[in-house]
Amino acid sequence: MVALLSLGLAMLAINLGAIRQRGDERTDLQRAITAALAAHSSPGDLLVVPDGLLELYLPYYASRESVTSLNQAMTASGGDWSAACEMLRGRVDLAISSGYAVLVADEAMRPTPAPPGEPPSMMERFGLTPDQVAACYAPLAPMMVALNLGAGIPPYARIPSAQELADRDGWDFTRGEWGWRAANIGSASVTEQGWAMIPALDPSISSPPLQIDVARYKAIEVRMAAGTASRDAQIFFLDASGHADEERSLRWQLDPGPEMRTYRLNLGDTLGWGGQVSRLRLDPVGAGDGGAVTVESIRLVP
Repeated sequence: MVALLSLGLAMLAINLGAIRQRGDERTDLQRAITAALAAHSSPGDLLVVPDGLLELYLPYYASRESVTSLNQAMTASGGDWSAACEMLRGRVDLAISSGYAVLVADEAMRPTPAPPGEPPSMMERFGLTPDQVAACYAPLAPMMVALNLGAGIPPYARIPSAQELADRDGWDFTRGEWGWRAANIGSASVTEQGWAMIPALDPSISSPPLQIDVARYKAIEVRMAAGTASRDAQIFFLDASGHADEERSLRWQLDPGPEMRTYRLNLGDTLGWGGQVSRLRLDPVGAGDGGAVTVESIRLVP
């Protein structure tokens, strides 16, 4: 017993330095990455990381619980890559439609095979190629911006949160839907011209949750084109409870013709632009008639 205790103490003494280094962001790269990601994210943001220690470090050291990876998706899908890809993109869509940002490691989007002589990477264990994984993230790439986490930290990209977009340049729908949700739309797709849709009865697109400071803005710009006979557009400013009503909205008439036009709406024209605005909702037309509508962008004007 004494001998075992002595052996245990000796092992502890030998490995004490390594144990102390583990988790020290000055010497442990994964710990340094964890600290950098925490500094550039909020608790609700989604972090898509390479397979490895970050999945454990981020919840433990940084209270970042919303973490996913290739390994998680493939395990949850039972090894079905098509289903795993849908899960990964679904996690991203859920995060941005809930108003959060998404941070994605370059190595998660473009994983590399293990060097010769080392164990195969998780990608290789699942029988996947770098091109297959990259193709899964390709539709999200236009919404991403490069994120500098500091010297020595591997590169990441970031999809901004809804609030960041509202506070800056608004939503450019030629790059993606940005978490906006469509209702009563027959079909829709993102094109080089914008978010193209075939409206049905009472169509709408609604933003993710926001906290808009109404005092900051004097107008809202909607750039769109409508090939419908119906040309009555309306934008709502949902209150704190998410309720929309006529008093908190602006109506206007769309110009005829399929050309893209910018409509600048003076927010001083509506008494409903007040209090808390928790979402924006655009009704591109009152009722669809088989024609197409394309929304290029929506922007709040300071």
